[in-house]
Amino acid sequence: MKPSCLALILLIAGWTLQGADSKQDSLLAVYSNASASDSLRFDALESLVQVQPDSAGQYLAWMEKMALESNDPVIRIKAGRQKARLLQKNGDLSQAEEVLRDGLAYALDQPDVRAHTYARMFLADLLTETGKMDEAKNLYEQALKDAKSEENEGNQVLVLLNLGALHLNEGDFPEALEVFFQIIRLLENIRGVYSQKDQQLASATNNVAIVYARMGELPKARTYFEKALLWSEKAENQSLAANITGNIAYLYYLEGSNDSAIEFGLRAVEKQKRLGNNSDLASTLSNIGAAYEKKGDGEQALWYYGQSLAMFETLGNASGVQRLLMSIGSYYQVRGNLKEAAAYSERAYDLARQSGFLDNEKELAMRLYEIYEARGQYQQALAMHVQYMSLRDSIYNDEARQALLRYEYQEKALKDSLAYVQKAAASDLDLAQQKSLRNASLGGMGFAAILAGLLFVSGRRRRKTNLLLSAQKAEIELKSDQNELLLKEIHHRVKNSLQTISSLLHLQSAHIKDEDVRQAVAEGQHRVESMALIHQKLYQRDNLAAIEMRDYLQHLVQSLIDTFDADPERIRFDLDMPELELDVDTAVPLGLIVNELITNSLKYAFPKGRSGIITVSLTRKGEGLELFVGDNGAGKTTTSGGTSFGSQLVKLLTVQLGGKLEQGTEQGFWTKVRV
Repeated sequence: MKPSCLALILLIAGWTLQGADSKQDSLLAVYSNASASDSLRFDALESLVQVQPDSAGQYLAWMEKMALESNDPVIRIKAGRQKARLLQKNGDLSQAEEVLRDGLAYALDQPDVRAHTYARMFLADLLTETGKMDEAKNLYEQALKDAKSEENEGNQVLVLLNLGALHLNEGDFPEALEVFFQIIRLLENIRGVYSQKDQQLASATNNVAIVYARMGELPKARTYFEKALLWSEKAENQSLAANITGNIAYLYYLEGSNDSAIEFGLRAVEKQKRLGNNSDLASTLSNIGAAYEKKGDGEQALWYYGQSLAMFETLGNASGVQRLLMSIGSYYQVRGNLKEAAAYSERAYDLARQSGFLDNEKELAMRLYEIYEARGQYQQALAMHVQYMSLRDSIYNDEARQALLRYEYQEKALKDSLAYVQKAAASDLDLAQQKSLRNASLGGMGFAAILAGLLFVSGRRRRKTNLLLSAQKAEIELKSDQNELLLKEIHHRVKNSLQTISSLLHLQSAHIKDEDVRQAVAEGQHRVESMALIHQKLYQRDNLAAIEMRDYLQHLVQSLIDTFDADPERIRFDLDMPELELDVDTAVPLGLIVNELITNSLKYAFPKGRSGIITVSLTRKGEGLELFVGDNGAGKTTTSGGTSFGSQLVKLLTVQLGGKLEQGTEQGFWTKVRV
């Protein structure tokens, strides 16, 4: 670790030891100040729970009293969240969930949209930990819409932090990075005083570091952990600082520095115990166990694994329980204790299937295949191998997973059929030879008997030949289906790669001070996203050779609206075109042209709050196509000037398509591309 990183940790440790009493006094003073707002006094109580977790019950009683006396529904929702946390800490998960569901029902009856946002988010947090991922994701998305509708950037960040963590738990690293970089950009654009900004920047950068660590990009992970420590120091958040310390211990483990991993892990454990951060504490104990296992100290490894597993089970954290079961199962498998290895791995596999963690399910399917094969349980081993194969090349949708599973069974059936045909043909040959010898020795049977035998053998051979041809035809069809699935997977991976590039451009733009350069990088990111969208649409279709342009352009337009935060009441879109399928070589340049022209209109056509319409159409004209993009705005744009990069790109793409470009400024600005 770099010296700066170590110095930061020691600095935070010193602040933690010296600042708790004074901070408690300050928070109590805020709570006791009758002239302060209810919201400010309640926030002070929530902070007191972090500073003095042993007194959480007393502070909760004060919160509930405030909730009854206050007219602010958000305070009641937040009090319910604190009650649920205490119930969860004590292992009463069903009661915790009931409290949060009651809070959501209450919130939805209130006109205050903030209450809707918080209630949905708090319930989703618990559901994520207990493995109910689909419902949690739906709640987060609804909460994000609520936060956007009230233009509350702070609440948008809160929801996105949790949504990004959900993607991280699911192993969807590109999506997680995209969300966390979006948070960083949102926070950097917030103007004025925002008390949570430093803390949330620390959380977002910490999560970016975790993603990079799990992707194996350890230098990037170290850079972001150091940034996270800086922000947590500035925010004076002891809990987050302890969590980051534990994450740095995990980074040491990944780098192979097991002694340092244990040392920093134990520092984090001490802080997390004092603060009552049981979820973070359970994760840190798990990481210490992994470091001891790498060192070859099995007794210590199992002890820490056991402590961590017990805590995750008490918290009802399905993701944590699953990870620990996998670790303990792997420990026993390596040491040849296949009975214990199977027991822990089977429990983990069941949890992975219930929770929808496909990466873990795939890994566990292969592990159980190896364990069952070593134990001689061949039927169970075959079932696990089939399941592993179905998940290995999956593009993460049910249709593809089921198709691949069917192909695996079909391929096995075909191999069995071919083997049977070959064996039967060989058997027939032996039978014919035996009959010929027998008939030759029985000359008295006469020529008719010999002829009958030959006809019998010939008929059987013909039937076997037909069966062989049918099997070969089925094998060709199977390979065709598998090639189609492989092509879908290629489009899926290209889309993921382009999204990663888009995320990296996000990151790069955050470090650019020159506004013109920053804008140029952002425009490059939009171009990458337009190409990624095409590959996404392709792998979601049955026809892999073409893309339906109306659907694609609708999604592209919506993406640009979200990017530029265009007011739908002020700027409307008219997308007038029939369904039209085009090949990829035509769709990609047309999509880039539309991206440039709409971006140009959104930036320049409607200055100073001016309203208007942007029209997009793509139709067949005789043997060719005509693309039209126009607006009824100011009529003077950078594209019309012909000197900008966007203008040059539109011209080059038109040439690439072998088309003709026309532009005009009547009642706004319009562009036609005839191909």
